[in-house]
Amino acid sequence: MTSKEKKVKLFEEVDRNLTEGSGVILADFKGLTVLELMELRKKVEKEGAIPKVVKNTILEKVFDKHQIKEYEKFTRDNTIAFFPREDFIKTLKVVVDYAKQNEKLVLKGVYFDGQLFDKNMAIELSKLPSKKELIGMVVGSIQGIISGFVGTLNSVITTFVGTIEAIEKKKKD
Repeated sequence: MTSKEKKVKLFEEVDRNLTEGSGVILADFKGLTVLELMELRKKVEKEGAIPKVVKNTILEKVFDKHQIKEYEKFTRDNTIAFFPREDFIKTLKVVVDYAKQNEKLVLKGVYFDGQLFDKNMAIELSKLPSKKELIGMVVGSIQGIISGFVGTLNSVITTFVGTIEAIEKKKKD
């Protein structure tokens, strides 16, 4: 396979990962050992994301294809891209937590929901609840509403039965 064919294949892979995923998390991994990089990859893959060391020129061409603007500050130095498949926020939390533990990994930014966000905004995004946590919150809220509704219905029925019994007792007297 020629160098050009490899680049085309890599472009197609990065393009597919961006298209099929829920965004991309970009970080500079300069200084990470192979062991540290493998550890990070395992953590991210556990969340269903695809980690990929990417040439910046390839990433720039993919961004151009998708009409993503103002990406220049994200495509400097060494770049590892994480393409979340399932839960973007959960994967972002893993990367942010790893960067806090290991200062050699430097978060550059993220492309999420049609927008590029810098490092600071990415850290703020990582504080949002994950998809699973949001589902849990919604289910909990619905359960609370249903429990309240059932309690109200039960109270109405109990009051109604009590009223009927009182009327029946009054008629007997």
